[in-house]
Amino acid sequence: MASKATVKSNLRKPRSKKAQTVEVKHSRDVISTFNRYVFKNLHDRYNARLSESTRTKIVAYGPWLAIFTLLVIAPELLVLANNAMFISPTGFLEKVLFNRNSWVLLIIVFVNILSAVDALGELFNKTKRGWNRIYFALLINITYVVFQLFTHLEQPAAPLLALLGFTACLFALLDVREYYS
Repeated sequence: MASKATVKSNLRKPRSKKAQTVEVKHSRDVISTFNRYVFKNLHDRYNARLSESTRTKIVAYGPWLAIFTLLVIAPELLVLANNAMFISPTGFLEKVLFNRNSWVLLIIVFVNILSAVDALGELFNKTKRGWNRIYFALLINITYVVFQLFTHLEQPAAPLLALLGFTACLFALLDVREYYS
């Protein structure tokens, strides 16, 4: 007769009766971890920095540039909300940026405008809160552009150029973060 072969079981041993606790991180901890990751990998790792005079000019003229951008975008946003199209001599912007789901872009532009308006007073006072609002708006823009890149892979030129521009803006913003307290 053949002897019985021992069968090994892959069953785990039962856990002990002692309850294990898992600490859930607070949203501030998650955001600070994300920010440290972005700061380290997009800026602090490299020795490239803007010159001191360029950084002071960005801090000095940045709020005025934000006001100018808001003045240019606000009428466009009103026309977009009314007609679902941009004011432009050619239909290029409508073809690249808009499709049936243009309301997503409308919401993103609206959130960016609210964030920039909220940050204006703080930017003039050079507080960290204003810098955080602009950083938040920039991250929303980058997320939307990456989404557009992956949904329109057949025409990647416009999203890639926008991503390049937003990455340069993010680098400049990270470079001047020490001026805001």
